[in-house]
Amino acid sequence: MFGWKESEVLGGYLPVVPDQEQLGEELRLKQEMGGQAQSALELRRVRKDGSILDVHLWTASLVDVKGEIIGNMGILADITESKRAKEALRRQAELLDLAHDAIIVRDLNDRIVFLECRGTEETYGWMQGRGSRATAP
Repeated sequence: MFGWKESEVLGGYLPVVPDQEQLGEELRLKQEMGGQAQSALELRRVRKDGSILDVHLWTASLVDVKGEIIGNMGILADITESKRAKEALRRQAELLDLAHDAIIVRDLNDRIVFLECRGTEETYGWMQGRGSRATAP
């Protein structure tokens, strides 16, 4: 995921935290070592080649037989592409909101799944959310 070989980081620190996030990361690690687990925490990390990776992090404490915390374990999931796709959809939705045309999106079953309200209201008098199967003239 990050581009380093095991032999390059074993026994040291994985240099994946962006410089501007180092202080926050130190605080987060102290909380984890105090027993506070993280669940789907969204973070930015750096690959070996310098590119940025968006991840979700889940952590759990590792305890010894006495119940004392001796470390922590983390699971990372790469959400970079998912975030990019959501951002692209958000930008497209913003553009649709600016449109004054009637924009109607249908699925393969001919159901209307999206109406650009302003244009469709002005042109056809339709309101979003009515559940109608009306078709454009």
